[in-house]
Amino acid sequence: SRLFSLVEKFVDDDCIYFPHSCDFRGRIYPIPSPLFGPQGSDISRGLLQFSRSKEIGQETKWLNIHCANSWGKGEDKKSFAQRIQWVAENTHQIRRVAQDPKSNLFWTEADDPWQFLASCFELAGLHRTGSKFQTSLPCGMDATNSGIQILSLLARDPECAAASNVTPSPTPRDIYMDVCSLVVERLRNDVSKGKTYSYHWLHYGIDRTTTKRSVMTFAYGLTKYSNRQFILEWFENQHAPSPFTKNETPKATAYLADLVWEAMLSVVVAPSGVMDWMQELIRSQDTGIEWRTPIGFPVFQEQTKRELRQIKTHFMGNMSYVAFNEDTNDICPRSMSNSVVPNFVHSLDACAMMMTVNTCGLKDVMMIHDCFSTHSSSCEALGKAV
Repeated sequence: SRLFSLVEKFVDDDCIYFPHSCDFRGRIYPIPSPLFGPQGSDISRGLLQFSRSKEIGQETKWLNIHCANSWGKGEDKKSFAQRIQWVAENTHQIRRVAQDPKSNLFWTEADDPWQFLASCFELAGLHRTGSKFQTSLPCGMDATNSGIQILSLLARDPECAAASNVTPSPTPRDIYMDVCSLVVERLRNDVSKGKTYSYHWLHYGIDRTTTKRSVMTFAYGLTKYSNRQFILEWFENQHAPSPFTKNETPKATAYLADLVWEAMLSVVVAPSGVMDWMQELIRSQDTGIEWRTPIGFPVFQEQTKRELRQIKTHFMGNMSYVAFNEDTNDICPRSMSNSVVPNFVHSLDACAMMMTVNTCGLKDVMMIHDCFSTHSSSCEALGKAV
């Protein structure tokens, strides 16, 4: 594949670099090919290790947690102690995978198989060497839903802050599941009223994957139309037989999407108010807007109206018309309103990343927006900085 051809060019290098660019909101992106890098696919991230290794000592906790997180399948939603226990219970399988991954395919069952495989190799090295083991695997900590977390903080909303893991809890809260449970509850209520499609959806099976994409993008300007598209795409990707005819499917998925939308608004009440206030404020502006993030990064947003232009030209003896959109100097209130929340939230998300890098004092970090990684032995320092 193209990925492996690219990787082979660097496999013998002691160190490679990923220069990053910064967009107008402060978000950071690796410049090289999206095929290979920190923000690439599971296999791309599974291939990456820090060029500098660190002695792990007694700081094995986060390596075990990272292994359980890569395995997924619900283990990543349990307490840290339970995740560490899962690794301990599966140590034999992990060692067998590291010894011969071509014959022992346990790793292929993981949610992130290639990152799990990399953690198997790392844990096997730890078991062989002990506390002197030199670890180089990036161990990550990921935000639950940074957009909703940020809006919860702005709204000072304790309920939504708890649901999105801003405030501590014994085990991680799952806001996608919270919305899903509310949808199921409303489906049961609709079944009792004999509402069309409700019975079939209830027995078809609604889970967190149904609501995840919508909830994940809610703080970034999700619209009712996009929400309906996400639910339709989720349904089309399911393997279970459809309980609806081809003609019924659009109306059935639209009905479910409306339930998801109402459930989201019920869970993220205060953040929704912040979003509405920001959008209403922007509609009254007739110029671009500017703000500075807490770290001082300046952000300027200006969305102008576009006009359709058409050029008449001759090409190979025939008359042709070329149409294109051209920016004007007039502000577009609708575009400004639709983009202000995602841009503002993204700028604060980027600010948190910048402040974390400046605070943690670590030389080896890997950042994917709201997912921060470092050596297992440095994770405590990184966690405090976050």
